[in-house]
Amino acid sequence: MTKLVKDSCNPFSELATSSDQLLNIASGKAVSQETTSYLTNCLENGHDLRQQFENECATDKQRFLKPLKRRKVLNFAHENIKKRIPDKQRAAAESLRDIFIRILIFIN
Repeated sequence: MTKLVKDSCNPFSELATSSDQLLNIASGKAVSQETTSYLTNCLENGHDLRQQFENECATDKQRFLKPLKRRKVLNFAHENIKKRIPDKQRAAAESLRDIFIRILIFIN
C-alpha cells in the first residue's frame, strides 16, 4: 500500500501543475507520453480528420454514406486497462505453480 502512495502524487500540487506530463486526478499517476500527445493534440487532429472527410465527400458523393474508420482513442481510461495474459502463458504459469506446490508438500 505504501508503494502505491509513493508512486502517485497530488495532481493539484505546484510540482504537478508545472509538470509537462498529464496527471490522472483519480490515481495521481502520470500518463504515458503517447497518451499525453494524443490528448493535447486531439482538437487539431479532429479538425484535420473533419477537413479530410469534407474533401472526400466533395470529390465522391457516395462517400457520405460509407462507414468511417475506427480510431484508436488514448485517454486516462485506456491507461488503466488490464492486459490479458494469453492462454498458453497462463497454462504454463499454472502448471509451474502446481509443480511448486507439489514439491513443497513433498518436502514437508
